[in-house]
Amino acid sequence: MMQSSHLNLLNKTYQQYGQKLGWQLDTLRTEPQHDGSFHVEIDEDGYHWVVTERGLELERHIFDSDEHILEHIFIHLSFWAGVEFELKHRDETEDGRRKIFAHQLQLLKKLNNNWAMTAEKQIAAILEQHPYRDSF
Repeated sequence: MMQSSHLNLLNKTYQQYGQKLGWQLDTLRTEPQHDGSFHVEIDEDGYHWVVTERGLELERHIFDSDEHILEHIFIHLSFWAGVEFELKHRDETEDGRRKIFAHQLQLLKKLNNNWAMTAEKQIAAILEQHPYRDSF
């Protein structure tokens, strides 16, 4: 399959997952915007998640399948959806990450339980180093 066919299929699946969450997602970007956002590249090495800002490449992760890059994308997007949720439902007496992470996991469970389990492990690692601090 050619790169454009891979990208078209990846984008179609990306859109379908977004619809499951009630989201209207833009087409996956395949060119750098240099604004801190991610874009996707596909080559013989695999699927690349790339973040650039001001002409600099800040992150590059390479995945061996569309499933793995989609997991990475939706863990990322669901985190930011969790941030938005927390901002709208802020409770000054609790660590905001409680709502962020809970909402993120709720969204991921609608898409793929394995993705939610991956995110749970990532969250556990964060909390091990930086436990919740309620009632600042």
